[in-house]
Amino acid sequence: MRRLTTIVALAAGFGASGCGLDFYDADGKSEGALYCYQALVGVDCYKTPNHRDERRLLAYTGPAPETYPKPAPPPEPRLNAPEMVSYYVKDPEPIPTSPPKARAVSRESLPPARKTK
Repeated sequence: MRRLTTIVALAAGFGASGCGLDFYDADGKSEGALYCYQALVGVDCYKTPNHRDERRLLAYTGPAPETYPKPAPPPEPRLNAPEMVSYYVKDPEPIPTSPPKARAVSRESLPPARKTK
């Protein structure tokens, strides 16, 4: 019974803590705006919203992330083709060879077997 009580108490404690982040000081005052995003292993928090990760937003305090201006998208990369050449390089063709011939081995040519005790 004691073990069940301990398990239930631990589960209730973890459930009440949410994602495990404390947004407030011991006085109950907020530290300011904080935006937390899901990372591969844990949670990353920033003081300003990270608009490229808006789909991974877990929780925030302060103004809504939509109130911040979104940065301009990066410019499209310019793709340049390589220079034209009037030649090509070809690897030499392999020289065909016949497969190695198998040699027949007779029992007499083998070393004598060792006797075990």
